[in-house]
Amino acid sequence: MKRLFAFVQEYISTLSILEFGALKVCLMCLGLMLGTCVKSRHRRPVRIAALFGFVATLIPLMLRFFSTMYDWFDYTRTIPTAEDAEMTSF
Repeated sequence: MKRLFAFVQEYISTLSILEFGALKVCLMCLGLMLGTCVKSRHRRPVRIAALFGFVATLIPLMLRFFSTMYDWFDYTRTIPTAEDAEMTSF
């Protein structure tokens, strides 16, 4: 789990402003789909628009995320983790 969080921090630091904006739009659309609080006759069009926005931003983000994660875990497989390092005092 620690390696996954380390990867996510590194991944977020490599995102451009446009990719980070797409991530926020993706999460916003997910929130719209989950928390639709409009009249029942308007609920379906709002959910469809949110679904299209969610899928349109999720696919490119996840393709980049998983390709970067594959490369990162393959590269760090040979690097010792922090638990393997010896303690040093200053």
